[in-house]
Amino acid sequence: MRALRIGMVVESFDTGVARLVAVLAQGLAAQGHRVDVVHAMDKVDPACRDRLLATPGVRLFPLPMVRAPRPGDLAALARLVAHVRRHGPYDLLHGHSSKGGALARLAGLLTGTPSLYTPHAFYTLAPELAPAERSAYAAVERLLARLARAVVCSSEVERRHALAIGIPSERLWVVPNGIDPSPRDGTLTRAALGIPDHALVVGAVGRLAPQKRIDTLVRAIAMIRGHRDDVWALVVGDGAELPGLRELCRDLGVTDRVVFAGRQPCQDALALTDILAQPSAYEGFSLMPLEAMQAGLPIVCTDVGGVAESVVDGVTGLVVPVGDPIALARTLLDLCADPGRRLAMGQAARERAALFGPEAMLTPMLQIYRTVARQVAAEGTRVGGLEPGQAN
Repeated sequence: MRALRIGMVVESFDTGVARLVAVLAQGLAAQGHRVDVVHAMDKVDPACRDRLLATPGVRLFPLPMVRAPRPGDLAALARLVAHVRRHGPYDLLHGHSSKGGALARLAGLLTGTPSLYTPHAFYTLAPELAPAERSAYAAVERLLARLARAVVCSSEVERRHALAIGIPSERLWVVPNGIDPSPRDGTLTRAALGIPDHALVVGAVGRLAPQKRIDTLVRAIAMIRGHRDDVWALVVGDGAELPGLRELCRDLGVTDRVVFAGRQPCQDALALTDILAQPSAYEGFSLMPLEAMQAGLPIVCTDVGGVAESVVDGVTGLVVPVGDPIALARTLLDLCADPGRRLAMGQAARERAALFGPEAMLTPMLQIYRTVARQVAAEGTRVGGLEPGQAN
C-alpha cells in the first residue's frame, strides 16, 4: 500500500485540537506517510510544534488566518490554494475545526484535491447562539459538507447533531479521539501556587471561553466553602473570560480558594489535582477527561459531546447538569467526603484510558484516508461521499 501525502489545515494550533493533530500527524509519519500541517501564525502550542518539527515526514507551514469569519478569509484561502499548488499535490486535505475545515474544503474544490472535515464540536452546538445565527451556521455547514468526501465526527452525539442540522448520513463517520499522555516537566508545585498540601484540589484545564463554563465551578466553590474550608479550585489555561472570572471570584469571596495558574503542562496540573471538573456547555469529544483518566483522577463533568463515550457515570466519574452550580457543589462535596470512592473511580478511569490511545484514532482515520485515495484513483476527483460502511 503506497504512502499517502496528506495536508492538514488547522487554524488554532494551541488547543486540544493541536494535540490531536500532532498525535495523528506523528502516527501517520511513523507509518511512512508524509504530512504537512498548515496552521495560524500566532496560535501555536510550543510542545506540539517542537514535537512535529522533530518528526521525519512532517512539515509545518504557518499562514495568516483567524478564528472568527471576516473578509480576510479570502486572502487566507488564496494563500492556502497557493500552498497546495506549490507543495502538493496531496492525496487529500483534512480540515480541523470550523475555520480550518472551511478553508480546506474550499481549497480542495479550487485545486481538485479531495477533502475531509473534522469539526471538533460544531459551532452550531453553542447554546449562546441566537436562533437566526444557528440557522445561518447550519446552512453553511450543509453547503460545505457537499464539498467533502467525509465529515468525521469525534462522537456519536456529534454525529447525531450533524444529522439534525441536515448533513447527509452517507458523509458522516465517527472516529474517537485518542491521545498519549502529555509530557511533564515537574516544575509546577502546590507550594508555588500557594495551595496547602492538605487541600482537596478540584482542577479545571482548558481555554477560558464561555463554552467551558468555568463560572459554574467558581460558584460551586463558593457554595462548598460554606460546608468545608479545605477545597480549592485550580484553573489552568488562559482566554478572554479570565478578567470576568477574577471579578466573579472577588464578588463571591473566593479569591483565596480559586487559583488561576495560566497555561501550564496539563499532566503537571493534574498531578496536583484530586478531582477533575469539566462543567462545559458543549464539546465534541473533549481531551480533558482522557487526560484525567490517564492520570487516574475521578471526573465530574456535564453530559455533553462525547463525554458519555469516555466517562462512565458512577464508575469513572459523575455527571451533572449544564449550568447548575448547586448540583456541581453537591457532587464535589460528596466526592471530597469519600476518599475511598475517589480512589476507586480514579483506578477505573486509569484502566478505561487504555481504550483511547493514539491507535483508537489513527487506525480508523487512516482507513478513511485510504478509502478516499482508492475512490479518487477509480473515479477521478469528483466530489462525493464515501460508500456507507467502508470506514467503520
